[in-house]
Amino acid sequence: MRKAIKPWLTPRLYLLMFNRSCYVGQMNRLIFCVVILIGLKMQIAQASKARLQALAQSFHLTDAQSIYKKPIDLIYLNNLVALETGVTAASSTSENAEAIISYTSDKKHHLAVSFGHQDAAVADSRRFINILTSSNFELAQNPLHIFYAVDEALTPYAVGLFYSAKNDKRADLKESSVGLSLGVEIGQFQVSALYVPVNFVEAAAGKKFEGRGHLQSSVSYLLDKTLFEFTYVTSQHRLSKEVAGAVTLNELHRQDIVTLGLVDSNRQVENDFFWGAQVITARINCGYYLSAVCDKVFTRSTLPVWFGVETQVEDWLIVRGTVKQSFLINITKDDIGYPVTAVNGATGLATDVSAGASDTVVAAGIGFKFKNLILDGVLSIASTQQIHMTNFLSQVGITYNF
Repeated sequence: MRKAIKPWLTPRLYLLMFNRSCYVGQMNRLIFCVVILIGLKMQIAQASKARLQALAQSFHLTDAQSIYKKPIDLIYLNNLVALETGVTAASSTSENAEAIISYTSDKKHHLAVSFGHQDAAVADSRRFINILTSSNFELAQNPLHIFYAVDEALTPYAVGLFYSAKNDKRADLKESSVGLSLGVEIGQFQVSALYVPVNFVEAAAGKKFEGRGHLQSSVSYLLDKTLFEFTYVTSQHRLSKEVAGAVTLNELHRQDIVTLGLVDSNRQVENDFFWGAQVITARINCGYYLSAVCDKVFTRSTLPVWFGVETQVEDWLIVRGTVKQSFLINITKDDIGYPVTAVNGATGLATDVSAGASDTVVAAGIGFKFKNLILDGVLSIASTQQIHMTNFLSQVGITYNF
């Protein structure tokens, strides 16, 4: 049963069971179908950054935000328009304003168009160099994402493309990014890949950033209610400067991240209680740092564990919450001394830590439903576990299903 790949996330599974089970003249089957049809109207809404932040970004969630990494998730989305509040000139992937439109024409062909989304494959590499060198390389300018999926009976597939560009000839500023993504579902397996062949920024005084070659691939497998996922990400961050035709290499860093994790979800009609764990190993090879040759390495291994709940307590109210913390493994060795804000686990100094500092995070959020309109907000994302005005509804998303 192929649609069981996301049994706790979408009403598509219920539709499949309905088609296969409801035309049998047994009373228990009839009762089963009535329950399923009621459940179709009570599925918890999915489509916002606020929702994912409140649920610790758990990778079992299917959402309009998840198609950027796993485009095959498009076949599980409803027809919707989702708006995310944020600033126009974003400096991170969470504070930007964006919108996405998802549409299915005939239950087989799916199309989604997104405006303003800052893809992590582009934004994170530019932010990394900005922090290291106190530069001000812009993130993607007016980025556009387009996704197309075909829900074939045996092998659904999806493709995606994103593009951004800016060319200010007077100020001598240029920016461009191009990315391609692919997703395939085979039985209980999902395979996804994202490749960025173009990612550069040119600034005044001959400074040029390059982050091309980013590759992210993942394989996931569903066993009953447990989803297993393996992910590999490799990227390169490069900064050079050209003066009088001579090019000087100032920064060169290559990062590799390997992740192996699982999430177990007890998904019911109105409730989802889940827990998950991941082993994450990150390595950064430093070639040049602050214009000097740097033959050093940063490594970090962690085992974050989380559990959470998403429940529809009323027809109009959804409550979400998670807690996440490293467990047993939290090892960092930094021979370079990366800044704290540039790399997770860094301290700003050469570091050798076998048991890291406390990183417990409690997140909470709410969703309000008004017929086909859903308003999602974050209540708190902080280790203080306090709800106060500095984070109250700091992320808000509006979704209209049609």
